[in-house]
Amino acid sequence: LNLCEGTLLVDFTTISEKTAGGAHRAHADNCLHYFKDEPNANGVIQKVATCDPNREHPYPNRVAASILYLNDPTSGNFDGGQFYFANRTNNGEVERSVEVSLGRMVYFTSGVESLHGALPVQKLSESKVPRRLALAMWYVFDPALEEFVPSFQRVENDASRPRRGKPKKTYDPNDPEAPKELFVIPIPNSLLESMETLLQSMGTFLVSKQNTPSIGSWKVSRYGDDTLHVLFKDHSAMFSLDFGVAYSKSRDNMADTSIVVERHTDGNKPPSLPYQLQESVILHGVLDELEKLLTNDASGNGQINFIGAAVEKARNTLPARRA
Repeated sequence: LNLCEGTLLVDFTTISEKTAGGAHRAHADNCLHYFKDEPNANGVIQKVATCDPNREHPYPNRVAASILYLNDPTSGNFDGGQFYFANRTNNGEVERSVEVSLGRMVYFTSGVESLHGALPVQKLSESKVPRRLALAMWYVFDPALEEFVPSFQRVENDASRPRRGKPKKTYDPNDPEAPKELFVIPIPNSLLESMETLLQSMGTFLVSKQNTPSIGSWKVSRYGDDTLHVLFKDHSAMFSLDFGVAYSKSRDNMADTSIVVERHTDGNKPPSLPYQLQESVILHGVLDELEKLLTNDASGNGQINFIGAAVEKARNTLPARRA
């Protein structure tokens, strides 16, 4: 790719597990391909893998990928499972395979020039279930698509941080692209200094849900300093968590800031039914996690009751019960 250092960014990371019979047919990572009849240098017609302009790939911005083997046939009780590169001009037949070896990495570009797949996993012995494990990563250029990676550094409280939240965003009610507010969770003033820690903890929680209910269902990214974006796999909608927004509805001035949760669409069509169903499930989980995190840091029954009431009010706006 002739890249400068630091220009390749991680788009998505997942651990791939293949058991008996698990395989992956030849494919590209940024387009859906078909085999087109084209003449070779000698004028002979051959089939050549070509990106199909009539079918949209969900991740067209991916430019490279890597596979890191996390075990080997002996420790995983399997045979086969090799990564392979496919012949672009021979209907995707295996051209070169890479034997599975713990710690071995394969990296490649994402287009049809690097058609690739995985051979079937077979059981090595009857005593244990076969498990072929690999860390798969995809890469992009655009920083806006970079995967959210939670920080594991200790966040020190910043006593100089303003106690008042940032102004709440306002939108034109006639704008079809304007996000829809789903709910607001007020944050007790005593917890304001822990806002960054709270954001990181919620980011970690959401990253753990990226493959629920299926691999690649959600993608989490951090937008600016205070916002998490959570995009659904069909790209029909996403939701955001905006931390540190001014809050003025609290009794006894218990909370000056809040977390605002909004749904975003392109304004042209509503969210898909799968998105709406899974949004409800994951947001119930978000509320469970927020209640746990906030309650753990709360001081006194007054704050605990305040947090519980706010979470319950938000939960009542969701159309489905917790999974």
